Amino acid sequence: MQPSTSPKPNLAPTPIVAAKKFRLSHRVAAFHWVAPEPTKHPVLLLHGFATSSAMNWVMTGWINPLLEAGHSVLAFDLPGHGDSGTPEDLEPYNRHALIGYINQLITTVGANKVHILGYSFGSRLGWQYCVEHPERVVSLGLGGTSPKDRLAMMRLDQVDAYLEDQSPITDPLTKSLMTIAETDPSKLAARLKLIRAAQRWPYDPETDVPDVPIVAVTGEKDQIAQDSPVMIEIAAANGHPNEFHWVPGRDHINVTSSRLFKDKIIEFFRRHDGRQK
Repeated sequence: MQPSTSPKPNLAPTPIVAAKKFRLSHRVAAFHWVAPEPTKHPVLLLHGFATSSAMNWVMTGWINPLLEAGHSVLAFDLPGHGDSGTPEDLEPYNRHALIGYINQLITTVGANKVHILGYSFGSRLGWQYCVEHPERVVSLGLGGTSPKDRLAMMRLDQVDAYLEDQSPITDPLTKSLMTIAETDPSKLAARLKLIRAAQRWPYDPETDVPDVPIVAVTGEKDQIAQDSPVMIEIAAANGHPNEFHWVPGRDHINVTSSRLFKDKIIEFFRRHDGRQK
């Protein structure tokens, strides 16, 4: 969730099947890639703040390996992100709405249970969904995750002053997140609504632990998520065979294109796919 000088990953090959595109509530854009030979539960991908399904997952090469492993793939763009609309009200950005989009997407494609893979803010959303709806989830993958809620730590008073009269933002985290939010000025207001909604949504992973197997993968150079192993320590309370993996040489921006990241997640999903059908 911060600017990086790391080289941008090369564009990934076009997915072997085209996505079926449709709309969920509040003009949220959803995508469904159907595996040529589906043998496993679908995988639902949840992107991070100020990115999109295309940026986080398609361009970094996730779709084809998942399809080839027998998973159909689901994804949607958060409100104010990617191909989704930019609702004016706060309600479409709140916790209940985001959880609702996931339920609506799973139901629309007729899935029984799914694996979930979230990145950064998507990890937070995936964790919360699994807390509320473990019956719909086979296993959970977390990328670039942290027990700290960085969107909740953003100083919106400084953001408001900056937008009003260009007052400097002095808090480093807030300045970093604001730089990212401004990468698409047409969606800045919507992205700030997502942050405002997140700050009204208490996130305390130590209090609520999902009752599903969990794997977390983080880049060794990720300065945002160096505390991500704590999430697996917390998850030990669920009694499942949870796992944590570092990806050498990668940071918060470029870890998603790593083949090791993909291999660890896909292998974990494979081992847990035999749970309740």
